[in-house]
Amino acid sequence: MKPHIIGYISAGILLLLWAFPSAAEPEDGKKPETGAKKTIEECIAVIESLASETEKIKAVEKLGTLGHMKSAEFLEDFLLFKWEKRTDDSHHFSEPRRIKERKLSQSRESVAKLRAKAAFSLGRLGFERSIPVLIKVARKDTDPVVREQSLKALRSFRDPTLISIYSHAAVADRSAGNRLQGVVGLSFYPRGIKARTMKNVLKDSNIMVRMSGIQTIGISGRKDLLPLIIEAAYDTEKAVKRNAADALAHFNTPDAAKVLVFLAQDADTATAVSAVRALSTNSHLNSKSFMELMARVPEKARLILLKGGFSMWNRISPAYFKELKKNIPEHLSSVHAHVHKKMKVRQKTKGISEQTEKLKIILTEWEKQCKL
Repeated sequence: MKPHIIGYISAGILLLLWAFPSAAEPEDGKKPETGAKKTIEECIAVIESLASETEKIKAVEKLGTLGHMKSAEFLEDFLLFKWEKRTDDSHHFSEPRRIKERKLSQSRESVAKLRAKAAFSLGRLGFERSIPVLIKVARKDTDPVVREQSLKALRSFRDPTLISIYSHAAVADRSAGNRLQGVVGLSFYPRGIKARTMKNVLKDSNIMVRMSGIQTIGISGRKDLLPLIIEAAYDTEKAVKRNAADALAHFNTPDAAKVLVFLAQDADTATAVSAVRALSTNSHLNSKSFMELMARVPEKARLILLKGGFSMWNRISPAYFKELKKNIPEHLSSVHAHVHKKMKVRQKTKGISEQTEKLKIILTEWEKQCKL
């Protein structure tokens, strides 16, 4: 084909393209949004429209699943808005960073729900750029629900520098629920917890905050914080004492064993059960002392332990078992053989009524014959 003919064909093609632009190419020259960006724009349009609260919440949640930086930018701005009401009964949010004004048709409560969902979605996205925004909201926002969700969202970043934020929330937040979230956040960084912070937490007026603080110290296993749990073991609330017993299971020390012996004789059944279970892992209480303690444990707690599969025989050394066996009447030899076998194979009872009754008989006879 001659060169001038090729030139004519090329010119004709260009002329056709100029005369009939592609349907996919808008007249303003901007390329249409596709994929994730298009979905983001659709979600933003729903949030800014007169759609129902449920539809808007779904849109905010959808933004948290797209994994796009543009989603994070919008959610950050949305989370930082301040609610205001105009004289014409319309609502708007103002924030000087990027977006000056957005109109929404929801009330203050509805907007708070949307902003709480925005904080949740930012945590789900996991962009580190969102951390300063979440910190600002967690510390200064006036809505407790939004602060709570921001604290929860920050947990997804696992950043040790957030300890100060959680410590502030655990002690200074006005909402008990947010103080609780602060303590939960501290449990992810047990080595960075300050004793002064936990001391204030265990003096909190809310029982759930105190209980969470005890659990956090127990998980940390820090011996420098053990005195705080020992003090909590003498709390007036039964649930707090029970939590203290569970937390003391993480400390294999003489001081922990001493407090657990005290709690094992508590009138509250659940506290006594927790204390005995914790003592089964403490090596600072010998076999004889353990059996003497079992005789003083409230009967109801003792029966619950036996029915629940707790085998006290695993806690007794073979040497002490032989010593006690000398004082047991011969007519119980078959039952003692059963106990000896259970101790040897180290298997738990299964809560069957016959086994439970046998163990109860054994304990009663040992109390009588051995004068425990």
